[in-house]
Amino acid sequence: MKTNRMIRTSTQALTAGLVLAAAADVYAQEPSTPAWLTKMFDENVHSALSDGKFNLNARLRYEHADQFGLKPSDAFTIRTRFGFTTAPVHGLNAMIEGENTKILGPNVNYAAPGNNAPAHTTVLDPELTEINRAWLAWSGYDTLIKAGRQRIIHDGARFLGNVGWRQAEQTFDAVRLNNKSIADLTIDYSYIFNVKRVNDTNRDSDSHAFNLGYTGLPIGKLTAYSYLLDFPDGPTAQSSATYGVALKGSKPLNDDIKLSYLGEFAWQTDYGANVADYQAEYYHLNAGASYKAFTLAAGYEVLGTDDNVGFYTPLATLAKWNGWADAFLAATPAGGLRDTYVSGTVKLPYGIPLNVTYHHFSTDIGGVDLADEIDVTVTKKLTKNLSALARFAHFDGTGAGPADRDKFWFQFDYNF
Repeated sequence: MKTNRMIRTSTQALTAGLVLAAAADVYAQEPSTPAWLTKMFDENVHSALSDGKFNLNARLRYEHADQFGLKPSDAFTIRTRFGFTTAPVHGLNAMIEGENTKILGPNVNYAAPGNNAPAHTTVLDPELTEINRAWLAWSGYDTLIKAGRQRIIHDGARFLGNVGWRQAEQTFDAVRLNNKSIADLTIDYSYIFNVKRVNDTNRDSDSHAFNLGYTGLPIGKLTAYSYLLDFPDGPTAQSSATYGVALKGSKPLNDDIKLSYLGEFAWQTDYGANVADYQAEYYHLNAGASYKAFTLAAGYEVLGTDDNVGFYTPLATLAKWNGWADAFLAATPAGGLRDTYVSGTVKLPYGIPLNVTYHHFSTDIGGVDLADEIDVTVTKKLTKNLSALARFAHFDGTGAGPADRDKFWFQFDYNF
């Protein structure tokens, strides 16, 4: 018995010693990191950051705006953007970009949101600092899904665009899906829940944007679209449902001459929070030809009206349409708007393109003359990253529409 007790005691002591020794060995070692965690941070995150890309843009601009009945405005501003986009890892990548617009000189020289110059002509370039874009995206299986604050431009930005001409662009807090699984067909859908506007305001939105583009036709690109825009917190009058189709193409006649053409039709009704009851039409026809360094085009665009409610395009790049003078920027006239225009471009010496456009504006109902406008633009690429632009707009009203105005811009753009 004594012998068994001694053996049992010795065995227990040996076992305890082995356990203590093993425990001491374990605690003496460095703690191990799971392989998936090591790969994520040492490979994936490092690759996403090291292979990512910085972007820098700076735009120095002088704008002179002189509208009849108001004091002239002289806006001297500089806009800078700085952002970073990660490299894709397993289809995932992200982007963030800050934006700052700074007034150079007294801000009482022009009227903009936040400026103390109400008697001056409006220039929509307020001083601000903000997040311009911030999104997370995944791509795979011919599909791109992007969520967050982003830039969305459909076709010519007539119905959905970023208003890139202004110092602070228009961006959208949205979820966007783009799919190209079917040959020659692009399906684009966005749900937009907020609009960050160029005047440093936000507009709550409950909107859907559909755009289908088919390039398999021999005569050009066929586009069908629907924009169901609802602004429940206002302005509710701009809540609208638009359905349209467009055909755009070009055809070379020989090595020197090429023809271009566009035909578009859309129909709009009230939608969402809009209490009005209307149905308005939109159509646009354009034909052009280019010969070596010369381009000439003519067009006819109509924004219709119904019950004194004009066709709305609240998310468009409005500065691109109906004249650079921005006379019809706020809203389509109650009588609708017809824009008959002719545009020509020629290459000047030293590769400088000169564009001149003439507009004649009238109402859709009754054809009442509203104004004539002449726009002139000259651009020059100075270096790989630096370009210069000069632009002039002269708006001559008849008294039946917006007031006379002249605008002039001179700017430098640097992109890296």
